[in-house]
Amino acid sequence: MLSRKNRINTELFKEVLKNGRVHNFNFFSLRVLKLSPQDENRFAFVAPKKIFKKAVQRNLLRRRGYNAVKNEFGNNAPSLAAVFFLKKGAEELNFKDFKNEIKIALRKIKDIKKDL
Repeated sequence: MLSRKNRINTELFKEVLKNGRVHNFNFFSLRVLKLSPQDENRFAFVAPKKIFKKAVQRNLLRRRGYNAVKNEFGNNAPSLAAVFFLKKGAEELNFKDFKNEIKIALRKIKDIKKDL
């Protein structure tokens, strides 16, 4: 699990929804907002109840996401706030594949950080 300082709070979540850039992938869509350079990277995972009926599924997917982000995204990267909105089909991936999907998305964001 990510530490509290690396998770998005309610105020920042609203700001990311309002001003963040959208990137779509197979199993999730991603909204990214660039933060000031002195801020740390912040992440959130949203698993909608409409798609994932059981709380066990939603919590499992969020935990997997936080774990993948924790291992992949270092503090040397640009200061970003990123919200992952999980899509149907994400629950069928095993942890390794789920982690690879997130790595691909984060690498893509690192490559386009100048455009943010």
